[in-house]
Amino acid sequence: KSKSVAITLKAQINGTVALFTPAKSGNNGVEGLAYEMIHQLKDLKLPTPLTYAKQEEISVLKEHFIKIFGPNHVLTEAVEFGFLIHHGDIPQDVREIIEQAIRNSYIRIIICNNTLAEGVNLPIKTIVINSTRRFNGDKLEHIKIRDMKNLVGRAGRAGQETKELIITTNPSDNAM
Repeated sequence: KSKSVAITLKAQINGTVALFTPAKSGNNGVEGLAYEMIHQLKDLKLPTPLTYAKQEEISVLKEHFIKIFGPNHVLTEAVEFGFLIHHGDIPQDVREIIEQAIRNSYIRIIICNNTLAEGVNLPIKTIVINSTRRFNGDKLEHIKIRDMKNLVGRAGRAGQETKELIITTNPSDNAM
């Protein structure tokens, strides 16, 4: 988890980065990765996501998220640090606002699960894959190959980005 976040933070220099995990909650889910990113950003001396974000848009998003979720929600905290999260428990209208912020390059980092990986075309340069494994009931299994192909196809979309980079941070995921 910490390696995935660190790589994501380094990759933002080249453009928009999506940090993917199959789960939305839990320690290795979207929210767990968001809290890890916040933890790392508190002590980081390198350029942070706020360096690349549009400050006026951050303020607008933060106010909006406070009204909807309150000041202590993970999405509200994330936007304060210059990144966003995206998963199926976030209301559809808020997900669309998040997608528009990425599309307009207001923010360069998004932590997401398959809700963003399935059919949403955004200008993503790099995808960092925290894991390709998720629980199906009580059994841990890899996501399907077709889902993986769909995921990596989100980077380097024609007309938006011409080159892409896919990084897997867990060596056991390379043997899918």
